Amino acid sequence: MKRKIFTGALFLLILSCSTGFLFAEQEPKEYKEYVIRVTGTGKVYAEPDSFSLVFSVTSESVNLRRATSDNAGKIAGIVNEIKKLNIPNAEFSTSTFDFIGDKGYSFIFPSKTYKISNKVTVKAEKIQYDKLSDYASSVIDATIQNGATDVKNLSFYVEDRKTAEEKALKEALGNAKEKASLIAKELNVSLREPYNMLGAWVSVPVGREYREYNLELMRSEAPQESQVFPGKEAFTASVEVEYKFK
Repeated sequence: MKRKIFTGALFLLILSCSTGFLFAEQEPKEYKEYVIRVTGTGKVYAEPDSFSLVFSVTSESVNLRRATSDNAGKIAGIVNEIKKLNIPNAEFSTSTFDFIGDKGYSFIFPSKTYKISNKVTVKAEKIQYDKLSDYASSVIDATIQNGATDVKNLSFYVEDRKTAEEKALKEALGNAKEKASLIAKELNVSLREPYNMLGAWVSVPVGREYREYNLELMRSEAPQESQVFPGKEAFTASVEVEYKFK
């Protein structure tokens, strides 16, 4: 009888111990990692260092050779006058060249009119900002005063974007950390180093098409001296960061 009681007690003791271990293993852990997620933004303004514009010469005549000669002479004259300005890193490229032969009829005999349109892009990069507008104004005056039909698409842009992009990104990172630090201070917790970068975005101007001036200046309407203003280009950045706190 005593042996049965002892055996039963031993069984209950083992069962209770096993159950206790089972319950202990099923208890959830109290440790949990906490984070602060913030978005930081940055914006910087950069002075443009380059410009481009397009000028065109349209020549029209009943004589093909005369129309061609007039057009070629005016284009060469304008390019030579611009070269005299000694603009650093100036480049010239033909944008479009159009030739149209229109057959017309008069009361006496049939005639044909020849029309030639030649567009040239002038581009100058990496110029000092304080001289940028002066060079652009001088180019406009040189084209108009030497036979250009119109001047359009004057654009100022930043050729060297790397410095501006880096500044905007650093400002965005600083802004993110400032926000996280403020939140941690208000919650009375200790902020640790960031442990996860979720994303980063940099928005920059689209180059010479970002801000465009269409002048459409005819020679008869041209002022004695043109005046233009380069302005500044905006570079923005955004980052999303998670910070640990304890």
